[in-house]
Amino acid sequence: MSLNLPPDGSKSPSSEFTPLTRFLVRTTLFGLVMLSLYLVLILSSELLVFTDNPNFSLPLFKGENGFEWTRLREADTTKNVDVLIVGSSLGMSIDVRRFNEFGLRAFNLSSGSQSPIQTKYLLAKYLPQFQPKYLIWDFHAYTFSNYGIESIVDIVSNCQDCTAILPMILQTENPLAINTYIKRVIFRPFEDPSFVEPRQSEFVRYIAGGYMETNFKSSDAIMEMQSFRYDALDLQKKTFEDELKMLAERGIKLILVSSPKSFEYNSNFINSEEWSKYARHLVEIGLVEDYLDFNELLPEFQHNTAFFIDIAHLAAPGVSAYNDALITELSNKMRSLN
Repeated sequence: MSLNLPPDGSKSPSSEFTPLTRFLVRTTLFGLVMLSLYLVLILSSELLVFTDNPNFSLPLFKGENGFEWTRLREADTTKNVDVLIVGSSLGMSIDVRRFNEFGLRAFNLSSGSQSPIQTKYLLAKYLPQFQPKYLIWDFHAYTFSNYGIESIVDIVSNCQDCTAILPMILQTENPLAINTYIKRVIFRPFEDPSFVEPRQSEFVRYIAGGYMETNFKSSDAIMEMQSFRYDALDLQKKTFEDELKMLAERGIKLILVSSPKSFEYNSNFINSEEWSKYARHLVEIGLVEDYLDFNELLPEFQHNTAFFIDIAHLAAPGVSAYNDALITELSNKMRSLN
């Protein structure tokens, strides 16, 4: 029987590897190749040829999405505010300057589609230095019904120390959120440290204290929508209630605010009363000091089309009228705080 040995009598190099070793080597090489391709794909998503393709786009909205870059940079250096405002883009309509008349300092940390899990991250990061006496939380049922991926992308795109964000991202198990985080980590070391975001454009202007002053006009288009309902994700509801308990333990008074919506929105929101009862229940059990539903407090507001740019977001006249009503409702609380 021939052993087919090499001329020098040594064993063939391939015979030195067992089947398991060869499998592990090949698997590792395949993994490295796939990782390289993945990273190339992530990085190439920054190219202009891809950014307009919604199926491939993985944008980093640094300084391009509601002044989040400027807001977070200001928040990093802000201490000891009296009133903190959190919530979705609807909460961004609360003008921090209106609290000056009570001699109070306010900061607005609201951002687009901010859900309870993003609010939790922001509170954990900024409460120790803000030390607010009152917290106003924009109560919007939509933010309980999803994971707030838009908000995650916004925060990740504009974070400096992004480490603490990772647990929140992993909670969502969302590929877009995870990929955006990885891309941000890759690009972070190459950022221009002197970057300053322009604070004004044609329709918006950033105001110190996190507020975004808008000059959007009302829409001329007829607003129509089908009936809808919002059902809370268990994770969002639990996170929300845990944050309420945390605020109560810290002695921070909390007010839930439901901003005024259009008639089209209110008339098609099937389970709106369910959410109102939930908010009032939180007041009854002492987790919330007050719940202000401006769809009830301002019943005629919803019929004024000049107040809205869409079914829920306010045009400049609507923002002004809403803030007038909000400050009136809060005046006694704010005076006693001062």
